[in-house]
Amino acid sequence: MAGVRLSSAAGRIAVGALAILALAPTSSALASHTQESIFQEDGSLASPNPARQDAVLNELKSLGVNTVRVLMRWDALAPNARSGARPALDLTDPNSYSAAVWQRYDNLVRVAAQLRIRVSLDPVGNLPPWAQTARCKSRSATVRAVCNPSPALFGQFLQAIGRRYGGSYPDPLGSGASLPRVNAWEVWNEPNQTGWLGPQFRQGPRGRLIPIAAPVYRRLALAAIDGLSASGHSAAAGDRILIGDTAPLGASYGPGIAAKNASPTVFLESVFCLDSRLHRLRGALAREQGCSAKPRMLEVSGFAHHPYQQGGGFSPGHVVRGDEITIAFAGRLERLLDAAARNGAITGPGLPIYYTEYGFQTNPPDRLLGIPVSSQAVYINESDYIAFGDPRIAGVGQYELYDDGGGGFHTGLRFTGGRAKQPSYDAYRLPIYVVRRPGHVLVWGQVRPADHSQVQRVAIQTRIGRVFTTIGTAFTANANGTPNSSSYFQKTLPGVYRAYRLAWSDPASGRTFYSRSASAYTRLP
Repeated sequence: MAGVRLSSAAGRIAVGALAILALAPTSSALASHTQESIFQEDGSLASPNPARQDAVLNELKSLGVNTVRVLMRWDALAPNARSGARPALDLTDPNSYSAAVWQRYDNLVRVAAQLRIRVSLDPVGNLPPWAQTARCKSRSATVRAVCNPSPALFGQFLQAIGRRYGGSYPDPLGSGASLPRVNAWEVWNEPNQTGWLGPQFRQGPRGRLIPIAAPVYRRLALAAIDGLSASGHSAAAGDRILIGDTAPLGASYGPGIAAKNASPTVFLESVFCLDSRLHRLRGALAREQGCSAKPRMLEVSGFAHHPYQQGGGFSPGHVVRGDEITIAFAGRLERLLDAAARNGAITGPGLPIYYTEYGFQTNPPDRLLGIPVSSQAVYINESDYIAFGDPRIAGVGQYELYDDGGGGFHTGLRFTGGRAKQPSYDAYRLPIYVVRRPGHVLVWGQVRPADHSQVQRVAIQTRIGRVFTTIGTAFTANANGTPNSSSYFQKTLPGVYRAYRLAWSDPASGRTFYSRSASAYTRLP
C-alpha cells in the first residue's frame, strides 16, 4: 500500500493491518471499553488429570485470563459411542452419559469457579453413529465421523449438559454441595469446515456447489438453544450463548466434493437464508436451503469466530479473498450479521463478536508454516490492538498454552516440553503496541492480570544505551477517571525512540512484570 512503511526490521507486519491503525482511537483518554481474554487449552483443561487441570487454570489466572473455552466431544461422553443402535436411555439425563468423562468437566468447573474464571462449554462432534440421521456415503473417515448429525439428539445432549451444570445438580464428590453453574455456551466448532461438519456441499446442475452443511448447522443451533432452554439456560436468562465458531477461510482442495470447505461468507449466507447481496432468499433457492418465508430467529448473545490467517503463519493484515474473514476484515462479518438481524434470522443488529480461537504458528517447531517467535509476539499484540479499535469485538482468544506434539498446532505460549516462548509469553501478559505519529508516539497497552476494579499505574520505558529508563506513566482509567474494566490504557508521548516496554508492579505480590520490547510503527500521511 502506497504511503505505508515500517520503522524497524522488527516490524514484519503486513501493510494491510497498518492501514487499520488510522481507525484506532488516538486520544490518550479511553472511552469505557472492555474485552474478555479468552483461552483454549483442551489438552490440559479437558485432561483426565485433575492436577494438570488445576495447575494450568492457576497459570491462566496469573496471565489474566477471564474465560476458558473447552470443547466437549459428543462421542467421548455418549453411551454406546461406537454403536449404530441408539441406547434405550433418557438422553436428557446426565446419568445416561459417561461418569468417568464427566469427572473431567466437573473438576474443571469447580476449580474455575474458585478462581473466578468463566467456563464456556462447546459441545462438538465427533458424534456416535447412532446420532446420525442417515448413513454417510463419504469415503473419508473424518467426514463420516461428523456427517448427518441429528439436531434432535444433539439438543438432548445439550439439555443433559445444561442440567448437570445448572447450579443445582448434586456434586458427585458427595460434599452436599452442587456443581457450579455454567453460564457460557457455544454451539459446535468450525461448522464450515469438512473436518467438523461435512460434507459441506453437494453437486448441483452445471457443476454448481449447493451448501448442505449450513442448513444442518442452522437446525443444530436451534436444537441446542432449545436444549439449553429446557435446562434453564438462555440468553434471556443471562447466559451467554454463542453460535458460529466459524473458520476464517474457505478452500477447495483434494478430490471430490467431500474435501471442499466453505468460506464463512458462503456458509453464513446459507445459515441465515441470505443471497450474495444479503437479501432474503426466495423461491426455489430458499426451498433448496430449507428456508421458510419467516425463519425462526436464532436467539443468542453473540457470534463466535476464529479470525486466523492462512496456516496461522501470516501477519494480521494479510489480504485474503473477499468471502474470507480474518481479523483485519471483521467488517465483512459485521455487515453479514446485521443483514441477518434485519431479516429476522438472528438477534441484533449490533450483535457482539467473540474471537474464541486465534493464534500464530511458530518456527520452531513448524518449519513449513511457522513464523519466528519474535514475530508471534508482535502479531499477538497487533491483533489485540486491532480488536480494541472495534467496539463490536467483545473478546479475543488465544489458542493454546502448550504446543501440540508432532504435526499439530504450534500456536502456544509454551513449547511442547513446557519452556516459555519468549517474548510471546510476556507479550500476552502485558500487551503493548506503539504507533508512530509526527513528533510523538501513541503507546497502547493492557495490564491483563491486574485487578480490573482498581486503576493501575504503568511505567513506560525506553532503552537508553543498555538500560531501560522510565519516560512516562500511564493509568488504566476511563475518560471519567473510573477504572477501565479490562485495564487498557493509551498514552501519547513526545519524541520517537527505538524501543519501548511496559513495567507494572503487582500491588498484591509486589512483583514487577515487563512487556516485550516494542518498536514504533509508522503510518505516513
